[in-house]
Amino acid sequence: MTTTGRAATDPVEIDWATAEVHDGDLKVSLTAAVSEEWRDRLDAVLARLDHSGTPWGPIRPTKRRLKVAEVTEGGEAELRHFLEAAVQQTNADLAAPGPDSADPDAPDAGASPADQRMTDAFRAAAAPPPDHPSAQAVPDHAH
Repeated sequence: MTTTGRAATDPVEIDWATAEVHDGDLKVSLTAAVSEEWRDRLDAVLARLDHSGTPWGPIRPTKRRLKVAEVTEGGEAELRHFLEAAVQQTNADLAAPGPDSADPDAPDAGASPADQRMTDAFRAAAAPPPDHPSAQAVPDHAH
């Protein structure tokens, strides 16, 4: 598949200085043109996120901007956070190395935030905290 626009490893950001709302529809530019692969991945991320009952309608990415229909006054901060998270996850997903090149002991760059928190929680159990009695050096009683 040939992609156009930014390379998969180049992060894309939302340029909030370009945001405009007209008749309740938000249009905001991205920092660069994005590929069809990036737009498809963002669509998939948005589909996974539950945004039912939110104060906005459908979100549609284009090559250079995001369009959000039916934005309701008072929901700006929530929508901004939602879009930032979706764009960040899309960038992370596309920047993740292939499974053949991944170091099995390295943190998963493409892991969702929930997966990363759970991974960290499980790994935290591997070593007791430094102030825990089991982490203290055992005195040598052998004479």
